[in-house]
Amino acid sequence: MADQGGRGSRRRIAAWALALAAAGLGIPAAGGALLALKLEVDGFGRPRDSALRPGYIMLLMMMIAGGLLLPTVLAAWVTKPSARAAVTVAGCAVTLTTLLIGAVILGVRR
Repeated sequence: MADQGGRGSRRRIAAWALALAAAGLGIPAAGGALLALKLEVDGFGRPRDSALRPGYIMLLMMMIAGGLLLPTVLAAWVTKPSARAAVTVAGCAVTLTTLLIGAVILGVRR
């Protein structure tokens, strides 16, 4: 029976390691996509006198959302049921705030 407890503990540690790895990769990816969005709006990286590329902007917004929501989902999966709601709300709030920052960046065109 003690072996079963050790196995469950290892699984929990592995699940947390997976969630932290996803956060370690997803958050910088979301930050890079936010920077790419800012540069796209400022005109860097696209031909002169061309409009914003809506398909590229949509991909960047999806990358921002995915980079923040995937670690949230994994952390909610790993945490105890009593804390899942708090983790989910916090992750969704961070994602929505970041997407709002992206929308503001799109709105502030020079």
